[in-house]
Amino acid sequence: MLLLATACGGDGFRDGSLPPPAELDSYRFEARMEEPGSTLSVTGAFMAPDRLYAEGEATQDGGAPEAIRLVVIEGATWYDTGSGWQAGVNQLAARVTGIVPAGQGFNPGSGVYPLLDELPFEHEGVGDFTTRRFALDGRDLDVQDALLGPDTEAADELADLEMTVWVDESTGRIVRSATAAGDFALSWELWDLNTDRIQINPPQPAELP
Repeated sequence: MLLLATACGGDGFRDGSLPPPAELDSYRFEARMEEPGSTLSVTGAFMAPDRLYAEGEATQDGGAPEAIRLVVIEGATWYDTGSGWQAGVNQLAARVTGIVPAGQGFNPGSGVYPLLDELPFEHEGVGDFTTRRFALDGRDLDVQDALLGPDTEAADELADLEMTVWVDESTGRIVRSATAAGDFALSWELWDLNTDRIQINPPQPAELP
């Protein structure tokens, strides 16, 4: 979950070749996490400042996939694992909210922006975006400093980290990220940035117990 801790503002590229990251009022996303014995895949949407919808499925210790739907609005949470909507958070709902790329000002990985100025890149299309794809190596001391800041004791966590980010040339936003470290992998992708087609509402009273 290291990458989610780097959600902070970015000033864009020093040479001006990419703009500072645009503010996001809404977007759709997909995310996938893999670790020993479990996987979690979700798709969903976010509306600033605090509306989230996600749906997906999880597997645990080789068991059958478990489906979930999740709505979060103004701090209130509802989830459905197949038996109807329930208010509150269960274990699976907590896992989902832990990996979804959502939140006002969300821009994980923005701490590495200063490093990207110095790295080679390749142009690559991601959905409707024209992006620059950058690869980072967790053994690089500059990468460690950008991701960890003063938390140097955690540097060992980055020894086998491989991180790739795709930065949209028109908005300066990281629109895809893929991170792997040992047996852990986390990836996510954004699209439909700032569209007015996203609506997120709470479950209807008739759907609640």
